[in-house]
Amino acid sequence: MTRRSELSLPAVPESLARARAHLVDVVGPTVTPEELFDLQVAVGEACTNVIRHAAAPVFTVRVLVGEADVTVEVEDRGRGVDPSALAVPLPAEGPSGRGFALMRALVDAVEVTASPGGTCVRLRKRRTPVAW
Repeated sequence: MTRRSELSLPAVPESLARARAHLVDVVGPTVTPEELFDLQVAVGEACTNVIRHAAAPVFTVRVLVGEADVTVEVEDRGRGVDPSALAVPLPAEGPSGRGFALMRALVDAVEVTASPGGTCVRLRKRRTPVAW
């Protein structure tokens, strides 16, 4: 059994709370509290990147809960990003720039697909079997 959901949001800071709440509604009953926390933080980082950097009016959060994992895609139609630039570690003392490192630490896989027409960040986290 799989569960799917999609939500389009305006690319404004107020949308972060809506994206996290949507994640709780869709994924919450299917994962442990620790897994949900990790997903919320990682998805929040991906959404924040859209809001700060994409220059897109809206973004989409897609959630797929499978038997063994949860996949979340955060996609925009903004200016895109060079995925190779995301692998460069940034200094710890800077005010920002560690979102992708944090995402990688919290989930099992982070994929970035980018073009001049937008970016899709796909986050995948294995889940502990929970009855749902």
